[in-house]
Amino acid sequence: MIFLSKNNDSISISLHADLINTSSQAFDMNALKIAIISQLARVYRSSVGKYDLNIEVNIHVLQKSTQCSQKNILFQIVDTIPGANPAEADFKGLRIKLNKNAVNDIMTHKNIRTIPHELGHLFGWDHPHARAKYES
Repeated sequence: MIFLSKNNDSISISLHADLINTSSQAFDMNALKIAIISQLARVYRSSVGKYDLNIEVNIHVLQKSTQCSQKNILFQIVDTIPGANPAEADFKGLRIKLNKNAVNDIMTHKNIRTIPHELGHLFGWDHPHARAKYES
């Protein structure tokens, strides 16, 4: 679930998410949870132009897929993602799939861009170059 509210020059984001590992590899899910929260705060607790952004993130680590909420965002670790990408978002959806091969880099903060980038897709943001010609 994502809630956005604006008050004058302040924008608040409240994010409720589930985190589950459906891959064939075991991970420290609490460490991943902490890394996700930290990386989102790094990007979405800042000033952009005249606006002050703030984000509050609540993540529940799940053991079974039957525990997933139909309203919460889902961070799901999977075995593969097409093109060996580190992650992919269901564009304008509620799920971010994390490639198991990228999870350790996310937890150790070697990769600090993927999580905020994919959340942007859930906000409905596309790549600025997506509609441009290759040459541009």
